[in-house]
Amino acid sequence: MNFKQKQELIKKVSDLFIRNYPQGTVKITSGESRTHRQVKADVCGWLKDNGWDFWTEPNIIGNKNRPDIMAIHYLSSMAIIIEIIASEKESSLLQKQDRYPKEFQFIKVYCKDFNYDTFSI
Repeated sequence: MNFKQKQELIKKVSDLFIRNYPQGTVKITSGESRTHRQVKADVCGWLKDNGWDFWTEPNIIGNKNRPDIMAIHYLSSMAIIIEIIASEKESSLLQKQDRYPKEFQFIKVYCKDFNYDTFSI
């Protein structure tokens, strides 16, 4: 990815999201289960280890939903939204997915199935 493409990807992310917390910071909330918090931290660790920049709990401009994780990978020009799922119903996830920007690949990570060593995007 050249410099111009990187700048375009950053602008696209900036136009869609308000990043409430610094890049690379894992935001933990009181409404999350211990398992949810642990998997979120592990996924963020994996992202960091594999060259992704990530933000947790970013606000989507013009939308009430906040994904658990939003990440971009400059070398592959990928932009993703990750939802960590501990007990959320599939119908709720489908509603969220419909509200998220279509420019981002939507990834569901189920706590019960998560394994750091075999995880990949």
